[in-house]
Amino acid sequence: MSLRLLLLLSAGILMTFAPARAQESTDDAPADDLIMALDDAIFTNEDAPILEALKAILQAVNAEPDSYALNIAAAKGYLARADLLRVDRQTGKVDKAREKAMRAQQALWGEKGAEHAEKAKRLATTKQEKSEAYRLCGECTVHRIDGPLSGMRYGPTAKSDIEFAVSQDSTNWQARRAQGLMFLNNPPINGGDLDKAVETFALCAKNDEQHADVHHAFLAQAWMKLKRPERAKLEVQKSLLKNPANRLANNIKARLQENKQW
Repeated sequence: MSLRLLLLLSAGILMTFAPARAQESTDDAPADDLIMALDDAIFTNEDAPILEALKAILQAVNAEPDSYALNIAAAKGYLARADLLRVDRQTGKVDKAREKAMRAQQALWGEKGAEHAEKAKRLATTKQEKSEAYRLCGECTVHRIDGPLSGMRYGPTAKSDIEFAVSQDSTNWQARRAQGLMFLNNPPINGGDLDKAVETFALCAKNDEQHADVHHAFLAQAWMKLKRPERAKLEVQKSLLKNPANRLANNIKARLQENKQW
């Protein structure tokens, strides 16, 4: 897909959709098919497939605004895009001007994802559903933090949502991973703790085979911050064995190769 089309898709998806008219409705693809297509797109770690899948889900949400599953899927799609922006900002080669622009985009994707996660919170009927809705809301809200002021505004809410998600379902390993990211990215004064990040990601990797590549990649990032490149290399290898397309793992591998530590 061309860069121009990617930008057009991105701009369109960030717009607020108007109520659907019959001639604008999406194909009659079942919600499960749309959600599966999004999961497959997220696994590619590529922007274009994620945007295409998210566009279809948003059309479906427009037709069924009170669907818990579709609002969860929409939040996941927005979060996936924000996550990739964070990965490239933190571990890719990005100059300051581009980094600032990417940070602003990241906040926008997080904001839109949080809107759908908030809706899913209200629609949730079980502890497991609540756990996933609150997890997504917390993670999307984290992406809205772009400095000290927004950190004071959104940080406590994000932390509370993620902790509540874990309390509702202790086996929601995506929520546990979200806790690990707070340990990884927050300064010590705000609860950051690299040792706890390592412990959390390792636990997630052990118990969540479906997302093992993600957990191992974040574990590698934690080891990099602890200046343990040899441990980071091992986790990168594990991540890429599960998913050769994992962007974070590939970025860390490139950095290790550049530093002659691979």
